[in-house]
Amino acid sequence: MEQAGIGEGRKVAAEGVTEVRRKEALLKTGALQDAIFNSANFSSIATDEKGVIQLFNVGAERMLGYTAAEVLNKITPAEISDPQEVIARAAALSTELGTKITPGFEALVFKASREIEDIYELTYIRKDGSRFPAVVSVTALRDDHDAIIGYLLIGTDNTARKRVEEEQKKLDQRLRDQQFYTRPDIRLLTAVNGALGVEAARTSRPTVILMDINLPGMSGVDAFGLLGADPTTARIPVVALSANAMPRDIQATLDAGFFRYLTKPIKVKEFMDTLNAAFTDRFNARSGQTLAVRIGINSGAGVAGVIGKRKFIYDLWGDAVNIASRMESHGMAGRVQVTQATRHRLSEVFRLEERGMIDLKGTGPMHTWFLTGRSDLGRRG
Repeated sequence: MEQAGIGEGRKVAAEGVTEVRRKEALLKTGALQDAIFNSANFSSIATDEKGVIQLFNVGAERMLGYTAAEVLNKITPAEISDPQEVIARAAALSTELGTKITPGFEALVFKASREIEDIYELTYIRKDGSRFPAVVSVTALRDDHDAIIGYLLIGTDNTARKRVEEEQKKLDQRLRDQQFYTRPDIRLLTAVNGALGVEAARTSRPTVILMDINLPGMSGVDAFGLLGADPTTARIPVVALSANAMPRDIQATLDAGFFRYLTKPIKVKEFMDTLNAAFTDRFNARSGQTLAVRIGINSGAGVAGVIGKRKFIYDLWGDAVNIASRMESHGMAGRVQVTQATRHRLSEVFRLEERGMIDLKGTGPMHTWFLTGRSDLGRRG
């Protein structure tokens, strides 16, 4: 009898522990559900199996301008999506999967209903008619018998990322105009957000990093902090890019440790000057030396001769020589600066990047160029 009593007591105690753990799990689940429902950072839309909206969280209300009461049990997510994109998605999936998919809600959840992971871009339409790009992740909700009872669509506003991509395209075009991408000494890697940028830097260990301050998901300042805390990336020069031109904010960013701060729209000349300065800084850091070489070239008539009676020296004189000297002294470390006259003689076989007008001591304003490498014609020659 006593042993039986002990056994029963242990059973009751075990059941009591199980019940406590179950309640803790329910509390955690409830807290997680509350966090999802109350989050303003992403839209969370849950539907029944037919697609009618059953849950519309705070983030969805903020992004789309509807209150939950306006959409619950009334519409499907397809009705707040760009109709032409939904039609195009249905056609693309029909071709991809070899089955007819009807434009509408089915096109938004078809892959998820087949247990295929599905994340896609879609334009959402707000209540006021305005639009914004979203990245949508879809999950099928199933009961204990694996039957679909609804769908969960989690969306994030992709406007910031699209803006970054558009700015990148504009900068890319300006750099192409300056033949930046044909320079054999430069290889450019890109990332669409801060987290991916930090990971790419850790993997590739680039010579210099260009960091947009307003990145989607993680700010450029936060990403810079992660790079600085990692010994493998801490010494890489990081150039800040931002549309914010407030002197106080620029100084604060530089005080945080950024190498330079460039304001948008990016000026190609300033960008190239900064990039070359960063290359030089990185070389000096790696080699433990301070190397800064400037080269200046001019073309024109001159006088040459040997001077001296005991110690002979071959020398050159003339304005062309003096201007070549000014090209060097007014140049930039790690670059070859040439005059317009030299550019005319080199332009067929070499690539040149316009620097613009500079004021030469004793000469005045002069249009100058940087020599960046051989052209395709020059390589064939």
